[in-house]
Amino acid sequence: EEDYYLAPCMLRQATPKGVIYPKSDPENEATSVLCFVCKGKFLPTPIFHRLVGACLTRWPIAKKRSENQIYCGCCVFCLDHHHRLTLHFFGHVIFARAFGRGVTDKSQSSKLCTIARNFIFENLHKITKSLGQSLQFEMYMQCPNCDADSTEGLFAVPLLQKHEKVVCDSHDDIHTLVSQHLLRFWFEDGEQTVMGGIEKGKESSVSEQGEGVSVDRESSSSIKNG
Repeated sequence: EEDYYLAPCMLRQATPKGVIYPKSDPENEATSVLCFVCKGKFLPTPIFHRLVGACLTRWPIAKKRSENQIYCGCCVFCLDHHHRLTLHFFGHVIFARAFGRGVTDKSQSSKLCTIARNFIFENLHKITKSLGQSLQFEMYMQCPNCDADSTEGLFAVPLLQKHEKVVCDSHDDIHTLVSQHLLRFWFEDGEQTVMGGIEKGKESSVSEQGEGVSVDRESSSSIKNG
């Protein structure tokens, strides 16, 4: 067996249609889209590349027809035999979505999503710190009616935890979303009130305007890694 090295920054293949958001399938249950938003509205591409590299140390790349599902700006990982995690990058947002095929134990889906959420959040802070960047990331959930290349329809996690329903006006058809449906799987670990994986007793930085969960560098070490 030969060793090989993968440099995400060298990838040039565009993401095939349907990889980010596959067609609806009763056996392939999808989570809502969890978004890691750079508060400064600018996210250097190398940060996403390094995040993909960090994820590769934790999970194997998913395959389809014997081909690795890793592309320019997108990668699919196998969380276990039944679950896959898709990460993609657009604008100043990193999008995460999990899919479960043939899953009978929903609690396992929640457990894996929580582990993935904390791993991504923690490593984003490690990466920015190693690059000497002073970037902050906040967690949002996205309206399911949005396209894969859209940064619209984002709702801050603390806002969703506070209100049972929210109104999405990012489309021609203004509609209501149930907060619990958006948060399902990603925030079912009993940490809803401590804001996105911060250990109890630690404070998170959330603005009065309802912006997303954010953690400064000193607090990032308190994020649990699953």
